[in-house]
Amino acid sequence: METPRKRDFTLESNRIIAPSVHVLTFRAARDDGFAFAPGQYVTFYLSRAGNSITRSYSFFSAAGKVGQFDLLIKQVPGGYGSTFL
Repeated sequence: METPRKRDFTLESNRIIAPSVHVLTFRAARDDGFAFAPGQYVTFYLSRAGNSITRSYSFFSAAGKVGQFDLLIKQVPGGYGSTFL
């Protein structure tokens, strides 16, 4: 199993599919062959107003996409991670 590492991604699209529910599509900042397998997840390192936290999200897109992924995010009122994203 590969050791987790930090990577940079760019938000490519934000589709609203229901009130407070978004599908966010991210693309790898570098073409390094990023891909994921079923059951894997991504952890975001978020920093705002001097506070830093991590939030993990399961991939929403089908495995096998190279260089990009989708997340399904439900915005929780007052939620630090979902509000930030």
